[in-house]
Amino acid sequence: MTEQETPPGAVDHEVTAIGAAVGESAEHDVPGLRATFAERRLSVRTMDRPLRLATAGAAASLVGAALLVALRDVGHSKVVLLPSGGVETTLSTPLFIAALCLLAIGFGYLTTGVVLAHRLVGLLAVAVVTGALGFYTGVLGVGLRAVLPRWATWATRGLLLAIWLVAIGATLWRRHRHGDAPQDRVLRLVLLVVYCVVFGGYLLILRLASPTLNGLTNFPGSVTLLMGGLALLTTPILFVAAIDFGEWGQLTGQRLLTAAGRPKSLANVSRVVIPAALCVALLAVAWTMDPETTAHRLARITQSALIFAVAVLVLLAIWRLPRLRSGAWPETLNFAVVLVVAAIVATIVPDVAGLLQGQIIAKPTPEVSTAGEFTAAANVVSRTSPTGLTLLVPAGWQVDATPTFEQYTNSSVAFGALVLLIGGPIPGPASLRALTAGLGAPLGPVETVGTLQRLEFTPASPRTLSVGWLARNPEGSAAYLFIGAATGSDPQGAEQYLAAMVNSFRPPGAPSAQIPSTADEVTPAQAQQTSSDRLNVTADALTVLLALICLALLAGRTRGWTGRTRAGLMLFCFVAVLDLCYDADSIGRVLLGPATAWPTPGQPGVLAAVAVAGLVLLAIARRSTRRWARRLPTTLPGLAGGLLALRGVEVLYNHALAANRISVWAAVIVLLAISWDVIMSGESMTNHASRWVPRSSRVLVFLGYAILLACAVVFFSGQRGLGSGLPLPEVIFEPESITKSGLFGLAMPLMILLFLLHTFGEREPRDHETADLPPDPASRAAAGEMVTNRSVDAGRLDGAAS
Repeated sequence: MTEQETPPGAVDHEVTAIGAAVGESAEHDVPGLRATFAERRLSVRTMDRPLRLATAGAAASLVGAALLVALRDVGHSKVVLLPSGGVETTLSTPLFIAALCLLAIGFGYLTTGVVLAHRLVGLLAVAVVTGALGFYTGVLGVGLRAVLPRWATWATRGLLLAIWLVAIGATLWRRHRHGDAPQDRVLRLVLLVVYCVVFGGYLLILRLASPTLNGLTNFPGSVTLLMGGLALLTTPILFVAAIDFGEWGQLTGQRLLTAAGRPKSLANVSRVVIPAALCVALLAVAWTMDPETTAHRLARITQSALIFAVAVLVLLAIWRLPRLRSGAWPETLNFAVVLVVAAIVATIVPDVAGLLQGQIIAKPTPEVSTAGEFTAAANVVSRTSPTGLTLLVPAGWQVDATPTFEQYTNSSVAFGALVLLIGGPIPGPASLRALTAGLGAPLGPVETVGTLQRLEFTPASPRTLSVGWLARNPEGSAAYLFIGAATGSDPQGAEQYLAAMVNSFRPPGAPSAQIPSTADEVTPAQAQQTSSDRLNVTADALTVLLALICLALLAGRTRGWTGRTRAGLMLFCFVAVLDLCYDADSIGRVLLGPATAWPTPGQPGVLAAVAVAGLVLLAIARRSTRRWARRLPTTLPGLAGGLLALRGVEVLYNHALAANRISVWAAVIVLLAISWDVIMSGESMTNHASRWVPRSSRVLVFLGYAILLACAVVFFSGQRGLGSGLPLPEVIFEPESITKSGLFGLAMPLMILLFLLHTFGEREPRDHETADLPPDPASRAAAGEMVTNRSVDAGRLDGAAS
C-alpha cells in the first residue's frame, strides 16, 4: 500500500497536537481543548480517598505559596541568611517560617512516595534524603555547622533514625504488596502525616537549639544551603515548565483553526488562511524584534535564518538514518523523557563543565574591600559602647565591656583567635608609641594611615599579629586606642579584618558607619567574559560528546525501543546542535582570541526561518496529494501559535527581569506553570503504575517535587539586603530567569521536532507503562482501575470525534 492510499472505510488518524490524535476530515482536524484536557489531566476520580486528600493538600500548599509570594513584603526582614551575589541577605520572619513549613511538607510527600515504591528504590531514596539533610544541617557531626547542643544533636539524629524505622516498618507491613494495594489505603495517609510531622519537628529542634551569639545563628545559614541544593534539583522542572507556555499557544492556534472552519463552507479556506496568517504574524514579530535599519534587519535575519536552517538540516539528516526511517513515532514525548533531557542540558552538563573549569568551588565573598572597609557581604551590626563611640562588629563576636575599655573576641579557621581591645577616651595629646610602650614588646615605626596612626610590634607566642591604632576625635582632643591581635597563619588577612572594624569607628555624637548596600565589583568584565566563554565551550564539548553517543545508539540496533525513547535521543541531538550555533561566538573567542566575533542565530532569524518555511510548505501542500500535505494545515498553526506564545512570554519576563526586583506576577506565573504540569501529568506519568513505581508513589513524589520548588520560589523571592533593607536585584535562584532560558532552549526545539514528526512521520500506537502491573489480583485491580476507566473515557472521545 503506497503512502497516499487509505483502506476503504478507514479513518486516517494523524497527530496534530501534543498528545492528540485526530482524523483527516476538516471538521474534526483538531481536538477541542476539553477533549485534550480530559485525555491528559491527572485523574482524581480514579484515586482512592487518601490519595485524593494528599492531592488536595498539595494543591493548598501551591495556592499558599502563590499567596506568600504576593505578600512577601509583609513583616520586617529579621532572619539573616548567607550572602547572595556578594550581599548579606535577610528574610522576613513570617516568610521564613512559611518556607520551613513548605519544606517539611515537601519532604514529607517526597519521602512517603519513595517508601511506597519498590523496597530497593525506597531504601536508596531514604538514604539520600536523610544523608543530605543531616549533612547540610550539621546533625551528622560533619562540617563547620556541627555546633548544636548535645541534646539537640541526639534528638535530631533520633528523628532521622525514625524516618528509617518508619520506612522499614511500612515495607515489612506491606509484605511485598504493591504500593497501590487497597489494604494499605490508610497506611499511605498515615505515612504522609507522620513524615510531615517528623520533618517539621526536625526543623523546629534545629531552630530552637541553634546557638545565637551577638546576632549570629547557624540555623538560617543551614537552611540557605539546603535551599540552594533544592534550587539545583528543581531547575529541570522549570525548564519543562517553559514547554507549557508553548503548549498553550499551540492549543490556541489549533483551536482558532477549528473555530474558523466550523462552517463547512469555510473549512477548506480556513485550512489555508489560518496557518498562513499565523506564519505572517510570526514573520511580523521577527521583523519588529530588531530595532535597527531595514538593511540591517534583512542582513541579520537572513544570516540567523541560514544558520538555523543548517541546524534543522542536521536534524533531518539524523532522521534519515535507515533504522529511523522505518520506525513509527510517538504522539508526544512524555514528562519523564523531557525531564531527563532538561536535567542533562540544564543541570548535569553545566555542573560538570563548572567542575572541569574549577568554577564550582566554595569561594567566600570578600567581606573586606581593598579600601579596608566592610563590604555588603559582611554580616555586621552597629554597636554603641558605654563611652558613646560606635563600631561595626561582625555577628557572632563576643563583647566584654567596662566603663574604660571594651574587648571583642572571635575564633575562625583562617585567622585563629582574634582580639580587639578599645581603650578611651584618652584626654589631651596622646602618643601611640607612649601608650604602647608598657606592653613590653619591641615596637616598630609609627605610620599614618588615613586619619589613623598605626604601629606594629613584635607579637609574643602564640600570637602571630600584634598591632595598634590610635584614632582621634576630630571635634575634640580625646583619642581612642585600639590593640589587635591574632594567632592564625594569615596575619595579613587578620589585620585587614581588624582594620575594617577600626575604620568603622565613629566618635560619640557622630552618625554610625553605614553597611554597604551593593556588592563590590570583584572580577573585571573582561575576565568574566573569558571565564564564561570557557565554561560555554566546555559545556558544548560535553553536550556534543553525549549527542554523538545518542547518535550511535540511534544508528545501532533500536528494535524494541519505544518511539518516545528514540524521539528523546533525537531531541537531545537537536538541542546539542542548537547550543553549538548559539555559542559560536564563545567558541570563536576561545579558539582565535577575544576579538573574534563569529555569527550566531538570533531569535528574529529563527522565527523568520520558521515562518518562511511554513509559508513555502503550505504553498507546496496546496498542489500535493501526499499524506504530509493533508496533515500540514493542522500541525502548522500549532507550531506558529506555540512560537508566538513563547515570544510573548519572553517579552513579559524580559520586562520583569529588567526591573530592580522580580515582579510578583512573574513568580506567580511560574507557580501556575508548575501547577499546570501537575494537572496535565496524567497521560505521561501520574495516571500510570508499574511494579517498581506504583501510581500512589508517582503522584506523591511529583507533588512533593512541586511543593519543594514552590518553597524555593518563596524563599528566594523575598530576600532583602542587610545593609539597605531593599529587595535584592539578583539572587542565586531566579526561577523566572531559568524558565525564560527554557523557552527557546528546550521548548522551541521540542515543538519543531514534534511538528516534523507529526507532519512527516508515522504514528506509533500508544505505549503505556501499565503492562507491568503487580501479579496479585487485588493489587492489579487497584492499580489498573484507573486504566480501565481511562480507556472507557478515551473510547467515548474517539466515538465523539468520529
